[in-house]
Amino acid sequence: MMNNFNYKVLTFIQFFLPIYLIVGLFPIPFWYSALIRWVILAVCIYLAILSFANDFPITLILMLCMMFLFRPIYPFIIESGVWVMFIIAAIILFLMTIYYLKENYKRKEERKLPDLSNQTNN
Repeated sequence: MMNNFNYKVLTFIQFFLPIYLIVGLFPIPFWYSALIRWVILAVCIYLAILSFANDFPITLILMLCMMFLFRPIYPFIIESGVWVMFIIAAIILFLMTIYYLKENYKRKEERKLPDLSNQTNN
């Protein structure tokens, strides 16, 4: 079983973020839509850092674009029909990014090399 912290966090995000964003597609109060922007910003930052660490430049660029689009400070004012398309695109992008990152962690776990740091050269 995977004991990697990032793998567990990605699994948590993969399960709860789409549900959280789908609720945002319905008529919601203003505070919930503002909170959605902050959550998306936090998830984008986390996924951008993981993408950078795992050499996924395309997902890094896409996460930076998502951070710009869903920025909570000085947000874009766009009609609700367009935001629905943006949220659906965000869900798809997040799920694809998380899938690729999780697969990368699985591959790293499978090819894990033995720890040779305790051995000395004689």
